[in-house]
Amino acid sequence: MGLVVNIILFGLSFITLAISGGFSTNAAVRITKIPNYKDNKKLESAHRNLSIAAVITWITVAALVIGIILFLIFGSEETAAAEEETGISFGSIIVYFLLGVSLFATIFVGILSAIAAGEINDSGVPNKDLANRQAIIGAVLAIVGAVLILGALIGKYIYGRKQEKKPDDSLSSLLKKFNMDYDLEA
Repeated sequence: MGLVVNIILFGLSFITLAISGGFSTNAAVRITKIPNYKDNKKLESAHRNLSIAAVITWITVAALVIGIILFLIFGSEETAAAEEETGISFGSIIVYFLLGVSLFATIFVGILSAIAAGEINDSGVPNKDLANRQAIIGAVLAIVGAVLILGALIGKYIYGRKQEKKPDDSLSSLLKKFNMDYDLEA
């Protein structure tokens, strides 16, 4: 069950990264459509930040796609069985790694987009609204999405810790405790 939740959270994080990166990329392109944007230090700095955010996004998306392929090749089949036995498996490690990379990149892109949105707003240029709106949407989507996914991960961890502390008082566990092998299914 835990692996399924992690895969879902990774998928949401991946989608959040790709969409927020798309908005950042679009904002960087829209800045170049503002006349004489290179003469304005704030717009030039915003364009640089958004370009960095876009490059980080698309390199990370490509790396995550490769990671998904690695998971499908090396870890998807034995993951569930190994996780039940030992609590961790190679596939689980891959999913946690991909989720961590995706969340880190999403937060980084969100911060760069927020900084760029502030710089666009402070630039004093009249035709900046489209670029500013795209940067704000990218920043809000990335930061809020990452916080929600981190909250879900923390909630999953707390729930798992509570489940570990619950005593197993079923009849079969009591019989195993006293080394009695009775067939309860008959």
